[in-house]
Amino acid sequence: MAVLTLEEKRKIRKNIIGVAETKLVARKILSPLGVDKGAQEFGYDKLTDMADAEIISKFSPGSKDTLNLTRKAKGIPILHKGYSLSRIDMFSSKRLKSASQDRATKKVARLEDDIIINGDSTFGIDGLADIYNNAVTAGQNWGSGTLTDDQNPYQDIVNLKATIETDGFDCQFIMLHPTNAAEARKKVPGAAGTWMEMIKEEVPNILVTPSVTEGTIYGGDIGADVAELVIAEEFKLLDPNNPDQMVFDFDIVDRVLPMYYEYGDTAGKSDAFGAITGA
Repeated sequence: MAVLTLEEKRKIRKNIIGVAETKLVARKILSPLGVDKGAQEFGYDKLTDMADAEIISKFSPGSKDTLNLTRKAKGIPILHKGYSLSRIDMFSSKRLKSASQDRATKKVARLEDDIIINGDSTFGIDGLADIYNNAVTAGQNWGSGTLTDDQNPYQDIVNLKATIETDGFDCQFIMLHPTNAAEARKKVPGAAGTWMEMIKEEVPNILVTPSVTEGTIYGGDIGADVAELVIAEEFKLLDPNNPDQMVFDFDIVDRVLPMYYEYGDTAGKSDAFGAITGA
């Protein structure tokens, strides 16, 4: 007899994924790339971005780029939250069992958001905050400044979008702290709408998460050619599989690695992404 039957595991797995999906925000900007669950490291060839295309005459062979490949590799981290339940509690309280599992899942989902956005220097993980190469200074603080026609959240987003598009990428998302999102929802003076409603006409995906530092807004392109989320194991529940214990230990495990590919003339940076600071 196991602690969890196969049917229970399937039901729990479905519930864990459902809980995680309600909390995950940052992975929406990364294309998923599944790898074998035994993978401990992910490697890829970084090539310098190609020069612009050209118009040539019918007698010219045209110029040719030489691809400069650099092999890069990163370890796939183990995102983990463990929890314990006593034998008595597990047998007598389905609610406690479910609540513990849900809370642990949410903690791991929050950590995933955090490493995708902020990275982790200890484990050598680059986040969005480390790799963006387009910087815009906000016209003024969205919360304390007096918003005008020239200085407001909408204008700051338009400026960010322009810097990214100038480098040949699309601004398909912005990501901001809940406080800044609330500030952007303020009514436009003398008009019926809000700044956020205007922003949504410019950028298709508005993402809100406390993992972004207040006052900073990120934006950028989405696609497998600019960034991927390497997934080795996605929200697995490990159970002790042993009925004869006083205390049961469970683990929620998520093994993912954000990979941002370099574009532009700054090593380790990408012109596909930008940030507004001072908002």
